[in-house]
Amino acid sequence: MPTFTYKAMAADGSEIQGDIDAESKAAAIQRLSQNGYAVYDVFLGNQISPERWYNRQLFQRTQHSDGDLAELSRGLSTLLHQHLTLDQALGILANASSRRSVSVTLRQVLRLLQSGETPQRAFATVSNAFPNEFLVLVGSGAKSNALSSAFDAAAQYYQRRQRLKQKIISAVAYPTFLILAAALVFVIILQTMVPALYDTLVSSGRDPSLSIQTLHQLSGVMSSYWQIILVVFALLILCLVVYRRSIRQIIARILPPLRKHAAEGSFARCARQLSMLLTAGETLDGAVSSILDGSEGELFHEPMFEAQALIRSGQSAMAALHAEIWIPSAFTQLFELGEKTNNLTTLLGVAAQTLEETYERRTQRLTGFMTPLLTLFVGGLIAFLVQILMTAVLEVSQVAV
Repeated sequence: MPTFTYKAMAADGSEIQGDIDAESKAAAIQRLSQNGYAVYDVFLGNQISPERWYNRQLFQRTQHSDGDLAELSRGLSTLLHQHLTLDQALGILANASSRRSVSVTLRQVLRLLQSGETPQRAFATVSNAFPNEFLVLVGSGAKSNALSSAFDAAAQYYQRRQRLKQKIISAVAYPTFLILAAALVFVIILQTMVPALYDTLVSSGRDPSLSIQTLHQLSGVMSSYWQIILVVFALLILCLVVYRRSIRQIIARILPPLRKHAAEGSFARCARQLSMLLTAGETLDGAVSSILDGSEGELFHEPMFEAQALIRSGQSAMAALHAEIWIPSAFTQLFELGEKTNNLTTLLGVAAQTLEETYERRTQRLTGFMTPLLTLFVGGLIAFLVQILMTAVLEVSQVAV
């Protein structure tokens, strides 16, 4: 009896692999399915080839990137539009995805769906791989029986956010490279030219200038404690990467212009999610509860939490929204008009589109301003280095005379 090697998903969502003796591949799949396994790979043989080193995920991210989410949402929307079931679409994309993390996640979602979970619950259970706004869109699409439209909206949202990030990265990349290059040149000068110039001036009996003395002391500190400096620098970079979202939120809360900009993006997401949930037939109280779940850190969390308390007491939510002057006026005015005219679903959609367009324009202006600002900073740093070098060279030339 031949031996087949299989890879499958267990009931708890974990991946398993092993060998099974069966008359045929179909018989092996049938036996494994009867044991509660979701089989996604079966091949003849009893040896599982080791995963190549470049496919191993040493630093697996806990949440998928905007690009992955946009590609996944677009694929699901296209397949569902062709009248495939969600199970079939997930199976196809799981096998076709070039990203192993996405493929594993989709198989876990598929296994949970097959065990009877709702689409939103299935996506939410998979180790925080999907952000809250994605889960809200999936939930609203499932309730309104319009998952294809929900995934299409998600694809547009994440594509737009990915384009903004790419614009920011392209705007900052060149000045950042100049800063790093200038810092490298500064370190080389500090460790090679400054000690030589200092020794030359001291040996000739002249007192080095204050700038040369300061740089020489700095060179000594770097030579003595370079290991500690590298460790501190690495830890600083790591903290910036790990806590970048919290740092952005803190900066946005401290600086009023950035707070206004961050509020536009945050309330644009809030309006979009509320509009989708209300379209799916959710009550306003239920819709607010859905977006508050998992939105800790969002600027809209606190005012919408207070607005929910007012809604549950039978009052208008506007008292909580008008209490904060930094909340975008487009959101408050359209929300108030929607409550008065009983047309909140449509007007929240208008508010979302308005705020998204405003947020994108403001982001483009900020990135356009950031590039010349960083370039001026690099130019000033280079001018400072040139001034230091010219001063030192003049002092050495006077010693030679």
